[in-house]
Amino acid sequence: MACLFHTGIVSRSATPIDRLHDVNNDRMRPIYLDTIARQIAELNIIGAHRPSGEYVRKGVTTMEWQAWGQRLKEVLELAGSPVAISYTDDPPEQPGTRKCSVCGLLKNVAAGETFVLTAETSRCPGGSQYLGLAAQHPERAKALRDFLINGEKLFACPASILRAQAMTEAKPPFGAADYIVFSPLEKAVLPPDVTVFLANGWQSARLINLAYYLDGAPMRCDPTGSLCRAAVTYPLVTGRVNVTFGDVTARRMEKFPEDVVFVSLPYLALRNAADSIDRCTAGTAKTEIPEEFRRELEQAGGEF
Repeated sequence: MACLFHTGIVSRSATPIDRLHDVNNDRMRPIYLDTIARQIAELNIIGAHRPSGEYVRKGVTTMEWQAWGQRLKEVLELAGSPVAISYTDDPPEQPGTRKCSVCGLLKNVAAGETFVLTAETSRCPGGSQYLGLAAQHPERAKALRDFLINGEKLFACPASILRAQAMTEAKPPFGAADYIVFSPLEKAVLPPDVTVFLANGWQSARLINLAYYLDGAPMRCDPTGSLCRAAVTYPLVTGRVNVTFGDVTARRMEKFPEDVVFVSLPYLALRNAADSIDRCTAGTAKTEIPEEFRRELEQAGGEF
């Protein structure tokens, strides 16, 4: 059986019928078909009048985050795509055999690649642990401490490693899902749990302002530790925006440009950032200085 749903814009009526029937364009969004698709998996869903930024496929809705990604990329003038990271037990494509590290994926996916990460395709044991795919074997604990202290030289002693692991709010999300899909946001089939932006300082400042424009809530960031933990695990587990420079080993290995900052937005913060573009001067809105404030500024010898 197939069902046809109207997913386009409903024109305004000159009669009171709009108020009588409580007509609202917002209810035409394909996202609302998701509940039906999940409850009746065998149903063929057809969305009429393809809406801007959203489209519907049989049994699946692919939604506005793609348009968000394209808009943010253009407005912020990013060199690469925002990296969408989605945890799932039902990946849109099966993983291959090539292995890759998480920090390598951030660079490759920003350049256009899509990759399905699993415990088998993750090349870095640390990345596998921090993203919740596989726990570190206890017998490797001593070797890992030796590497961190005497190899990488990123920790002074075992106690500093202990504190880093025990005091973090972002514990590895073991059991969250078997697959993690990395894809350019504007092409992502799955809703992104976290989106990582590779940006310079100016782009990062704008993005952060867009993300908290609507609610104004102060951010609690943690830039410490490995790149994968700070850029993916922390925002995933806490639901908070995070900003990190990445650990020095990851930056060296993947040859990230020196001016790159990693800004990670959970889904709701991503939506807020996209919704704020036209209203905030960190996006495309124009600054308007009230005359009274302008006079006070000039009297103080300043200018805007």
